[in-house]
Amino acid sequence: MDSSIPESGRARFVRTFQALSGRDFRLWYAGQGVSLVGTFLQQTALSWYLYRTTGSSAALGRVALASQLPTILAVPLAGVLADRIPRQAGLVATQSLMSVQALVLAWMVGSGRAGEGAVLVLSAVLGLLMGFDIPIRQAFMSQVVAAPEQLPNALALNSALFNLARLAGPALAGLAVAAWGEAPCLWANAASFLAVIAAVVALRPTPAPPKASGSVRGDFREGLVRARRDPEIRDALLLVAALSLGSLSVLPLLPAVAARMIHGGPRELGLLLSSAGCGALVATLTLAGRRSFAGWRRKAARSACAAAAGLLLLSTAHQAWVAFLAMALAGYGTIQVTTSSNALVQSRVEERLRGRIVSLFVLSFAGMSPVGALGMGHLANAVGIRATVAVAGTFCLAVAAVWGLRAWRTDRRFHAHT
Repeated sequence: MDSSIPESGRARFVRTFQALSGRDFRLWYAGQGVSLVGTFLQQTALSWYLYRTTGSSAALGRVALASQLPTILAVPLAGVLADRIPRQAGLVATQSLMSVQALVLAWMVGSGRAGEGAVLVLSAVLGLLMGFDIPIRQAFMSQVVAAPEQLPNALALNSALFNLARLAGPALAGLAVAAWGEAPCLWANAASFLAVIAAVVALRPTPAPPKASGSVRGDFREGLVRARRDPEIRDALLLVAALSLGSLSVLPLLPAVAARMIHGGPRELGLLLSSAGCGALVATLTLAGRRSFAGWRRKAARSACAAAAGLLLLSTAHQAWVAFLAMALAGYGTIQVTTSSNALVQSRVEERLRGRIVSLFVLSFAGMSPVGALGMGHLANAVGIRATVAVAGTFCLAVAAVWGLRAWRTDRRFHAHT
């Protein structure tokens, strides 16, 4: 389509939701939506339960590390497996095991047996399972869309669904926890896995790519070499890692933000998370209608600035509405960067390497935030939650500045050769 011709609203709407024209992707979308709402119900309720029972920001950081470190350790192997095993069967297995973990956690919290140690162990189990589930699930999406050219749109819509659940789930959890306590949210999450398992079983995916056949180490190294040799993929992975270290590390501290900075409770915690989800939802719907990845470095630098501005505004917030606005801005900027980077990476990789390249993206996205969360948790205990959020915002601003300079230099080299 000629970019000089104005586009009608209807044409843009059709392009934004084009992946939903396929039967399998609609099934996938419905099952994922139910399960994701359950995930955020559990995440919000569990974080409040932990903060209520321990009163410690450091405990929130420790649980974040316990849940994410196993993910990081499992992801390299999971990326290789995603290129070797039937992805549909792999997803049924991981989702079934995650439902068992959710049932155990719900029973322990409901019966009063879940101390910090139990939450740490069960969070680590969930993190390990997610380490296998995420690369397989992300790689499987290429077999679910009706046409290969719909994959970037499907990834953006999937991220929009994630953030719609992030908008609804925490708000519902805040109301439910205030009315009935944490356990009902955990039981609801355990039940939600039935929806996604049923949807995955009902899919008729396109044939899988040729399977990797070398050693696990050799196959993973092949993915590393492929990512390193492609400057677009390499730069996207580096940017996501840097921004995740600053921005995503704040999320585990939001119970402390709600309690100490705006003097709220579970309702305010739910609304903080929902505000971030609202900003992220706007970001992903904008990306779903994007025609190309031209100028992505400049756009990423501006989005990183938005994330930094949101965190810096949050550090000054004394009123709840200011904190909600700040989280919406931070969510918008962060998800603009991560979702566009994911779509860019997957649009450039061969199908036979998809699982391994996706695993590298997951490492970039999730690999830095647990380290940051642990450090931020202890820093908050030492200097206060407000100063800690300001440190995170300043770091994100530095990332945006470095990336903006890199984008300017890249564009200048491009124009010098044209």
